[in-house]
Amino acid sequence: MCVASVAQCAAEVAQTDLQWLSAHEAHRLAQISAPLRRRQFLAGHWLARQALSAFAGAAAPRLWGLSANAVGAPAVLGHPHLHLSLSHSADWVVCAVSDAPIGVDIEAPARARDWTGMAATVFSEVELKDAEGLDPADALQQFYRIWTLKEAWFKSQGEALALAQLAALHTQAMPAGQGNARVWQPEGVTLALVVSADAQIVGGGWVAAAPSWWQVAAA
Repeated sequence: MCVASVAQCAAEVAQTDLQWLSAHEAHRLAQISAPLRRRQFLAGHWLARQALSAFAGAAAPRLWGLSANAVGAPAVLGHPHLHLSLSHSADWVVCAVSDAPIGVDIEAPARARDWTGMAATVFSEVELKDAEGLDPADALQQFYRIWTLKEAWFKSQGEALALAQLAALHTQAMPAGQGNARVWQPEGVTLALVVSADAQIVGGGWVAAAPSWWQVAAA
């Protein structure tokens, strides 16, 4: 798994001619007009190539090509056995690669959300009850844990996020080494990864820190 700043990746991309983009990626980029969204798109797809080369141990980053499935999830051209998940928020971008289904989501909000206004849509009934006794700061942290876990779960299924189905998923904290998901929460950032419990996570920076372990499943 690779985590980087959009600015860092954008600086690297600026030194290239963009010929590394596949025809599909070039078409998608041409449809994006917002400068920030363009930088995030390029940063994610550049980082994906670094992650693919690191995972597969072969092929220069420029030689990978990306496409997308019917719901827009990234796919690796010519390598159907590789699973790829991308996410970006503010100046953070993350990419996870595996030979099994995988999903990743990152949230770095510029301002705090009123989680109580969204809880009925995002939380299951059990999650709502568990959050009742938390102080505001802990409740907000819990909100982002659950939000990112559920979005990462949809990505691991190869599906688009379905807001109407979020409450039908349930998350549960697990002992270390158990569960199908992990969460990192450095200051101001929440990163959730859904992957099998026995998957070995390779990554630097704060990703090397011990995560909390979770189980995500249909309620």
